[in-house]
Amino acid sequence: MKSKGLGDKIENVLKKTGIKKIVNKIFTKKGTECGGCDKRKKWLNEKFPAKNPSGLKIDEHEVLKEFFSVKKNYISAIEQKALISINNRVFNQKLEMSSCPSCVITLVNKMKTLFENYEEKN
Repeated sequence: MKSKGLGDKIENVLKKTGIKKIVNKIFTKKGTECGGCDKRKKWLNEKFPAKNPSGLKIDEHEVLKEFFSVKKNYISAIEQKALISINNRVFNQKLEMSSCPSCVITLVNKMKTLFENYEEKN
């Protein structure tokens, strides 16, 4: 199951370390249930949600498919805008146009990984 946020991550650590099991045993011996864990998990998930990327839309997939169909040594301003638009929606970021070669390469590589992962799943 995908993590919804910090609450799920903390719960996972508590399960793996055995702490959750110990807490449940203590409350079982007392004849009660620990009601705070689920409430705390829900609150933490809402306050600190996971940054799970939303999937590519069909038109975004087509843009990336066309972009990566030809090996390029240059990226146009229109292509960079399209990649930034996809990146910002999928990863909930606010990247802007850049003339920094390293930044552009990072963006292209990130979009390539996103595209390849989408291709593998579909």
